Amino acid sequence: MTDLEQLPRTDNEYVRKDNSVQWLRERSEPTPEEIINAIIPKPYGQKGKTFDKPISDVRIKGDAEFVETIAGLLKPFVDCESMNTRLDIQLQKVKHKETGEPTDAWSLYLKSAERGSKRQP
Repeated sequence: MTDLEQLPRTDNEYVRKDNSVQWLRERSEPTPEEIINAIIPKPYGQKGKTFDKPISDVRIKGDAEFVETIAGLLKPFVDCESMNTRLDIQLQKVKHKETGEPTDAWSLYLKSAERGSKRQP
């Protein structure tokens, strides 16, 4: 069982801030191999929402400098590509919700996905 799974939670399954901060401070920087081994790919053919599934999914949003800085920590995701899995990556400039105009914000979404019989690039 992981340290995360042992943290006390509220009735709504939230971990209180003080426990969350302590947990985060205790994390050591993983090796690229540890990151790759921890990734759970999205199953081939998975449709619909995946938020309630234990699929490895990273989402980052901020200005360009922030996204670039944090992305540097996620390079091992590129190495999860194989004959069985592919990298699902979306990097985009965020548009204003109402006007559709580009903003100064960027978003990066990363996940690994199983390849099916019809291989996707």
